[in-house]
Amino acid sequence: MHFSPTSQMLVCEYCDATLSPEKYAQSEGLLTQDSTYYETTIFSCPMCGGEIMNSEETAATFCSYCGASVQLQSRIGKEKRPAKIIPFSIDEKQCQESFRNRMKRAVFAPGYLRKESEMSKLRGIYMPYWSYGFSVDQEIHANAYTEKRKGDYIITDHYHLVANAKGSYDGISFDSASNFYDDISERISPFDTRQAKDFNPAYMSGFYADKGDVASEVYLNDAKDYLKEDVSTSFSNLPEFEGLTMDKSKLSAKIQPENAKNDFVLYPVWFLTNHFGKNRVTYAVANGQNGKIAADIPIDPKKYLLISLLVAIPLFFLLELLPTLEPTEMIVAAMILHLISTAISIYQGMTIQKREFHGNDKGFQSAGSGETEKKRSYKFKWYLYIYHVALLLAGVFLYFYRSMSDYAYYACCAAIMIGVAITFISIIKQHNILSTHKLPQLGKRGGDEHEY
Repeated sequence: MHFSPTSQMLVCEYCDATLSPEKYAQSEGLLTQDSTYYETTIFSCPMCGGEIMNSEETAATFCSYCGASVQLQSRIGKEKRPAKIIPFSIDEKQCQESFRNRMKRAVFAPGYLRKESEMSKLRGIYMPYWSYGFSVDQEIHANAYTEKRKGDYIITDHYHLVANAKGSYDGISFDSASNFYDDISERISPFDTRQAKDFNPAYMSGFYADKGDVASEVYLNDAKDYLKEDVSTSFSNLPEFEGLTMDKSKLSAKIQPENAKNDFVLYPVWFLTNHFGKNRVTYAVANGQNGKIAADIPIDPKKYLLISLLVAIPLFFLLELLPTLEPTEMIVAAMILHLISTAISIYQGMTIQKREFHGNDKGFQSAGSGETEKKRSYKFKWYLYIYHVALLLAGVFLYFYRSMSDYAYYACCAAIMIGVAITFISIIKQHNILSTHKLPQLGKRGGDEHEY
């Protein structure tokens, strides 16, 4: 039997008989087992070392992390029993349709990403999260002011505000798998934790689960900061304080969360992994509860060039109708375009360098992979921009030294536009790095062992 997201029941593959997860768990004795651990089948990828779990004795022939089509090694083991689980509400067909609709808008995407054979690699995985809870019961004091102008004077009125804050927060969640990157998990958040149920292995029938390897302490302060920000926002938005200006950062610092608790939970995520080139993969994921999608889609350079040429032809004839630019005006226009494209390229390069090192991913860093990634991280090649700087200097020189012939201006303008074209090619390559990920190395030899 497998769990059906649409009916929220277990369905027999042969006779279509249905049974509630609770009754199935009782009949199989799943609820009377060890409350700390539960028995499961653990699959390991021989290529990247990634591990996923399944409650059934089945075969897994595809790795959702590195995209390898290999027979995953399996073993029976015991894993930490989650406190709660949010069952899948979006089924595979609904998720595939959402991905198809997303790909329709991706004009420059490689064609193979639209193939049904790639869509068949969609896999439902319960991802591990830490769910934090706190209570707040305190009197909050804050200083505020208003300003108004009267003639040549600015009159400032100061206020001392007091309010009682009392309540509880539950379900402040952060993923606890270092291989589930924070920049991806944040884009499909939030999950409605009010629909969470007590953990029952029956909900995992037909799906997989990941293993958590991030300690609960890693995101504890982030959970507290989330609470503080929410309480301070609610405080400043009280109708009685309308029109007053206050320092929210100082207000947040005064809030003291109490009775901290955390639960190990499983949330539903649909995964679609595809290879891009020799050592990159693309991840498209969807929130298995509400269908929210996060897809990093690379650009096919050939498609981009073809569509650009088709757009350039009518644009050329349109420009022919406009007044002819003077040589100096052409130089200025070319330099502006060159500066914009170079700025975009530099910004992308710096973003890549930061993201490939996972500097903002606390879970990844806590798992001890930070130094390894730093050695393999993207190297931003500043020296490649010397050519572009030289072109700009030549353009500035010709603009102010106006005794040169028109041919010199045209030659310089052509050289600058060649630089723009080279920069745009670089921008496409950098976009494809930002929209893909290195093949993971999750404890085994394999994956991306090459620098860029």
